[in-house]
Parts: sequence; C-alpha cells; structure tokens
Amino acid sequence: MIALLLEVRVNGWVAPMIGHFRQQGARLAIRADQFEDAGFRRKEEIVSEIGDGRWIWLDRLPGVTWMVDTHAQSIAITAPPSLLRESAYSLDSRRPVQSRSDWGAVLSYDLYGQWSPGSRGLYAPGLSANFDARIFSPHFTATSTGLLSLRGSRNHYVRLESSIVFDKVDSSESLRLGDGYTSGPGWVRTIRFGGIQWARNFGLRPDIVTSPVARLSREVAVPSTLDLFVNGIRSYSRAVSPGTVRLDDLPVATGSNRIQMVLTDEAGRRKEVSLPFYASSRLLAEGMTDFNIEAGLPRLSYGDSSNDYGRLFVSGSISSGVSDRLTLRGYAAGTGGYGGVGVGATVKVGVLGLVDGALLASEGTAGAGLGYYVGIEHVGRSFSLSGAYTHGDSRYRDLAGMFDAAAFVDQARASLGFGLGEAGNVNLAYVWTRSNREAASGIVSATYRVEMGRRHRIGLSLSGYADTHEGGWGALLSLSVRFGRHGQAYSQQSWRDGRLESSVQVNGQSGDQRLNWQVEGSRGRSDALAVQGNWRGSALGLYGRIDHIGSMTGVQGDLRQSLIFMGDQLFVSRIVDNGFTVVDVSGQPGVRVSLENRLVGRTDATGRLLVPGLQPYVGNRISVNPLDLPANAEIRQTEQLVAPRAGGGLVTRFSVSEERSALVTLVTREGGHPPAGSRVTLGDRESATVLGYDGKAYVPGIVSGRNRVMVAWPEGACAAIFDAPPPSREKLPQVGPLICAP
Repeated sequence: MIALLLEVRVNGWVAPMIGHFRQQGARLAIRADQFEDAGFRRKEEIVSEIGDGRWIWLDRLPGVTWMVDTHAQSIAITAPPSLLRESAYSLDSRRPVQSRSDWGAVLSYDLYGQWSPGSRGLYAPGLSANFDARIFSPHFTATSTGLLSLRGSRNHYVRLESSIVFDKVDSSESLRLGDGYTSGPGWVRTIRFGGIQWARNFGLRPDIVTSPVARLSREVAVPSTLDLFVNGIRSYSRAVSPGTVRLDDLPVATGSNRIQMVLTDEAGRRKEVSLPFYASSRLLAEGMTDFNIEAGLPRLSYGDSSNDYGRLFVSGSISSGVSDRLTLRGYAAGTGGYGGVGVGATVKVGVLGLVDGALLASEGTAGAGLGYYVGIEHVGRSFSLSGAYTHGDSRYRDLAGMFDAAAFVDQARASLGFGLGEAGNVNLAYVWTRSNREAASGIVSATYRVEMGRRHRIGLSLSGYADTHEGGWGALLSLSVRFGRHGQAYSQQSWRDGRLESSVQVNGQSGDQRLNWQVEGSRGRSDALAVQGNWRGSALGLYGRIDHIGSMTGVQGDLRQSLIFMGDQLFVSRIVDNGFTVVDVSGQPGVRVSLENRLVGRTDATGRLLVPGLQPYVGNRISVNPLDLPANAEIRQTEQLVAPRAGGGLVTRFSVSEERSALVTLVTREGGHPPAGSRVTLGDRESATVLGYDGKAYVPGIVSGRNRVMVAWPEGACAAIFDAPPPSREKLPQVGPLICAP
C-alpha cells in the first residue's frame, strides 16, 4: 500500500489542507479525520480500519471519480453535491450582549405651569408636577410615579403607579409586583390593576427572533458566488464552496416578500432560486411560547384616586407556535360571579396574509354569553388590507366590562392602502361600533399623499372623513415644504361641517438639533397666533409656548429634569426615562466620550460622564478618545458594548494606568542607527517595542534613577543606559541621542 500526500480539489474547490491517502492498486483511501475537511459529509458506516488507522475508500462513494496528478502532487475529485457537507450561514447580525444594572436611584420631575393676564384669560393659572422615582439594582427595578396639582384652593397629590419588577433575562421572563396592565391576545381588552404578574417578556432578548423566519437552501456543484436579493435589493453576497448551501434568518420586511438567491459559477452560468415569504410578528415561530398570568385588584378612578381598587380577579393566556403557519392562543379570566374563556388561532395563508379568529364565552349574573372575533391581514408593497370584526350577544361580558371600563361593543374595522409609486399613496379606513343600548355609528375616512420635487422636499396631502350616523364631515388639504437641513413649512386648508379654516406653520431645529421651534397662525372662527420652543439640554429640558386667540393671551411653560445618584455621585440630567450609563475613565478629566460614534460630552473633574439615551438590552457602543489622555497614560481598551436594563443604569469603566515613558533616540558608535524593526526592551521587562526609523523607540515603564535599554536584531545587539527624565503629563519626554554599544 502506497502512502501519498496530495493537494485536494473537490469539484474545482481547493480544500485548505494536504490530504493523506493510501493507494492499493486502482483503489484510493483518504484518512477519515480529513474527510470532512475535504468538504464531504462523514458517515461511520463508510469508515474502514486499515492497520491502526481509520480510512475511507473513495470507490465506496456513489458517483465519485478522481484523478491524481503525480507531477503536481494533487488530486481532483468530482462528487455529487448530495455527498458534500452543508454550509449554513445566518444573516441575522444581532448578537446577544449581557445586560446588567448596577445599584442607583433616579428622581425625575416634570414641572408644568400655565398663566394668562387679565380676568378673562385663555388659561386658568395653575401649576402641576409629575414625579417618577426609581431604585434599580442588579436584581430588581422599583418605580413609583405620581401627580401633584396646584390650582388655587384645589391642591392634591395622586399616586399613579408603583411596582417592583424582577427580570430573568436568560428565559425572557418578568415578575411584576404592584401596578401594571393585564396582557393577552389582541382580542382581549387590557385593564389596569394592582397585584402580581408573571409573563414572558421577549423584550429582554432582542437577539431572539420570535416570529417565523425565511430559509433558503440549494445544492452547489462547483465553486460559485452567491447573491441574495430581498424585494429586488441585494442584501448579501459571498463565495461558496460545493455542497448544500443554506441561508438562515433572511432579512425580510413585515408583509409579503420576494426572496431570490442567485448562484453564479466561475464560467458565468447563473442559477436562481425564488421564495415568496409572508412575515408577521403576530405569528410565533414553531416551538415558541408566550404566556402571562395575573392576579390582583383592578385599578379604579385612575388619575383621580391613589388607592381605589376593585374586587379580586385572576386572568391568564398562552400562545404557542404549533408550526410556522399556525399559532394557537388560549385565554381565561375570572372574578366574583364571573368567568370568561377564549380560544383562538392565527393562520398564515401562503403569501396572501393572515387570518385571525377566536371564540369567546362568559358566565355571569347576566347568564351565559357567547362572542367571536375574526380578522384578516395582508401587507404588500403596493397593496395592503386589514380588517377585524368583534361581536358578542346581549349576555356576553368580558373582564374589563365587569369593572369601570366601557361596556363590550360590537366593532368592525377595515383599512385599505394602495401604493402608487411616484404618484403617492392612498389609504381608506372604516370604523363601525354598536352597543346594546345605543344605535350603530360609523366613520369612513380617506387620505391621499404624494411627495414631489428634488429629494421629495414638497409634500401634498388630501384627507377627509364622514360620520355615517351623525352626518358630520370634514376635509383637509395640506402642503408641506422642507427647507434647509431641519426646516419645514406647512399650509393647511380645512373644512368641517361647511366651516372654512386656514393655518400656516413653520418649524425647525437649531443649536445642534437641541432647540425645536415652531410658529403658527390660523384664521377661521377666530384668529390665532402661537410661538413655541423646546430646548433639549444636557442638564434639563425646557418648553415654552405663547398663544394669542382673539383678544386673549396665554402662556405655558414646562421644565423636565432628572437627578441620578450612582457610584457615590449625584448627576443632573435631562429626563432619563430608559437606560443610561456612567462612563468612568479612572479619574481622567476632559476625555471625549461618544455613543455610537457620536460625541456626547467630556468627563468631569472626577473623570465621569453621564450618558443617557441608551437602548435597553441591546449593545450600545461607548468609546473614549485616547488622545485626551496624558502622554504618560495607557488605556487597554477604548470602546465597549454595554446593555443596560430598562429603567436602570450601569457604570462603564475604562481602566487607565499612568507610567513613565519616553521617546529614546539611539545611535551606534559609528554614527548610524540600529536597524529599524529591531526589538527594544527595558531592563527585565518581557514586553518589547519596535525600533523605528532614525533610531527612535517608544520606551514605557521607565523607573526613577538609571534605566538600561537593550536593542536586538538578527545580526547583532547593543545596549544603552540613561537617567529617567522628569515626569510629564503634557507631552512625551525625549531622551538622547544615546550611544548604543554592543
């Protein structure tokens, strides 16, 4: 048996290895542990024992031929694609980032006031304040909100919501104690309540795709280039080797999509694979489960009373992705003297869209009642359609109707959308409702909008509505023009029940987009003029507005701010309503900090900077500019991906160490320089730097007193001794020229 070492080519693809073969007459065997490296799928039943090794005879593979070139020391193997291994590529670029929260507290307040001069003012004088107090930690987030109103003698404070939330990120689950909302399918009305809720929370893991995803696969016989087109736009391209190519997690838009995979071989031959695919977040992927369970007391008189709750109730729902085309849902709720259930399903009908439906039943003081829900959806590039109808008989009640919510009503909704390309788009909508005690009512509306001009700077829209029950109607004609980078002007003409009104509005942004301003005027039943501005500063937010209507004038003002205590320091910021971080650069002041490559500020005298506006549970890129550090400072990393939890914050630390360094210039006794690229070490340090041109080397780790620097290159070595220069934070000290002697 002859041993061979050969370069391996499979269907023209060069395998990244040198193959070990054994030849016995006309037969040829490859080492089993290299079989997969050559691009094949390995199966144990084709492995043979030869001596003390494991080998695979090529003639045992159906359809495989080969040719050995002894002069080139290579082998060319031709094999059916079905025998080659599958190459899978995921096009989902989202990667999980471990979210966390440190200990801290936030107090946010929104102060609002209004005033009018004279006894018949436009606004009644008053002052109000919204408060949001939060304590966050690695284990939970506690929140309490309230409203303080000061209006003459009618002064009162109302607690709005208080809760503690425990998030379990790994399993996408949340436990809430306190005030919140019930959850459930779309055909169930939500209610405010106080109690306990355990629910799936996919928002904790944005990297998890919960809805069905598109996949494409194709056998490739020879090396090719793969191009992926989604709705006519190329979104992915790469070279692929022979075998089965599978693309997972294809990037699709909500609604109807057309996906094409184009394979082009080295001879220019093209093969196409097409996949129509309908995507919707209302479907769960196969094996995915969503659920919620609540028990508590419904919140009554919300906004007027702090602690007005009803009687105990229990509710829960579960949704399961049976397949990528079918999602089943179940719901149950109960309270004293009442019980309700519902079962439903969401079905994908090919590429046409979705059909949604549910059967509802209740048992209470009014007796046994039945109801149902049915809905359809189609979202396309040029045509969209949605509709839903909910009906309950005279005895049907839902859980919300058992408390202070409005009674359950029959309701129908329908909408149509047409995309006309450059000619604009048209939307039609109709809403119809009917309760047991009132006559039916309906409203139909239509909107047409088109954008024109260079870069679509001019917009024209026409909309109208009609009340089919009351007989009222209205129409609106609007023209908008964008100017500059952030400016826009509007002109509107409206008709409502035969009355004509005209208005003009100009708005824009200034001050690095921190100031939003607006001027508007109108004529109709009464002439009006208004000026307003909204300032979004780093330490606070301000809003002001002056209205003049007829002979009356009114003024409104608003101040928004957050006080944050974290890391033994108090920070003052504009309103922080989501994730944030405190950047700590080891006490270094004046260091520029960026969020997603956008400058957000400089560190203060303590080397810290509060950065609000982070997206929770996803990676936010925080970076610092090393050029702002002292010359003798070293920083190991200049950017980090951080993921705060919702409503919480974390400390992002950049470790900076200071050590004495210098730029040392070395010369030989002959007046030249050691060779560029030589290895430079200081004393007993193992780390080395590289000698640059003109004998210059950056030497870190200098100690007080005498220092010995050594230079080595393949043909020789030399050394020099120097005294440490005085330390400097402003610029890098320079030493030399020093004679580097062997």
